[in-house]
Parts: sequence; C-alpha cells; structure tokens
Amino acid sequence: MGGSRGARMPTHRMKQRRDEWGTRLEYYLPMPPSTQIAKPGSPQDKKVLIAMLTSIEEQLRILVLERPKQFRKDYLELLPGPWLEVQRRLETARKQIHDDQIDWQYVEGVGLTSKTALWKQKILTKSIRSGVWGRILKVCNAILGSLSGALPILEFVKEYKDCVEGCLRIIRSPEGAEAEV
Repeated sequence: MGGSRGARMPTHRMKQRRDEWGTRLEYYLPMPPSTQIAKPGSPQDKKVLIAMLTSIEEQLRILVLERPKQFRKDYLELLPGPWLEVQRRLETARKQIHDDQIDWQYVEGVGLTSKTALWKQKILTKSIRSGVWGRILKVCNAILGSLSGALPILEFVKEYKDCVEGCLRIIRSPEGAEAEV
C-alpha cells in the first residue's frame, strides 16, 4: 500500500477464523464501494474539487456583480476589479485538477480528498444556503488556502476574495447580529 503513486488501494478486507483444529485461516471479503479507500486523485476527488471551485466562483460572482449594497459606498468604484482574471484562473485550476496537473499527495495532506473533501463540500454548500457572506467567505478562504498550496494559481483568487471581503459594509455574525465595518 505504501505512499507510492502507483500503489493499489484495498478493495477487500481480511478476515480470520480458526478451523475445527485451531488453525488460523485468513480470507478476504470485498469491501462495499462506500468504504473502499480511493487513491487520491480519483474521479470522485476531481469532481468534488471542481464542484467546490465552481461554487466559490459563483458566490464571488454574485457578491461582486449582483450585490452592490453589501459593500461600503467608498469601495464600490473599485469593484468588480480584476474579476475576469479571477475567472480565468479558476478555470485554469479546474482544468489542472481534471488533467492531474496537481500534487495529489499535498491535497490529501490538507484534507481535500475522499470523505474529508465531501465533508468540506457539504460545509461549503450549507454556508452558501445560509446566505451569510461572512460565513461563506470564511469557508471559501479555508478551501482556497488549502488548494493554493497544490495549485499556486489559486493564490490570486484567495487574495481577491480577501480584498473583496475587506470592502464589505455589513458582516453578519453566526447569531444573526449585524455590525457596520
């Protein structure tokens, strides 16, 4: 199993039992697909990462292009800023993921593969459904921060998100209170 890229991941689990004379017998049972450990960079991992980047892009697009009331008036003239460059870099990142031009060992190390990636995708989806921009941007920041180590092109997107966040007029706390910033 080791850490080599070509290592096969287990699809069966070993069981042991003793026969009537006390001899230990080993045999293997197939693991259900939901419990099989996929190698990092599996089609499922790619699908989840690409979906998360698409969701992040859509949320940033909505915020900077459709929600001007969310920003301080003195910053409105600066928006959307380099939005087209952000879109281009996100598209490039998605293509790099699709084409395996990414360090999957690193991505696995920061918890963006397998069940952990699905969990983070659910958190992103739930925060988007909440409609609370502070929460949405915080989760986007975590994902972009982790992925930018494997895809440096995303560092630009993360910095853009940070700058946009700094221009917000109102930030809602998780308890629903509003505060002028």
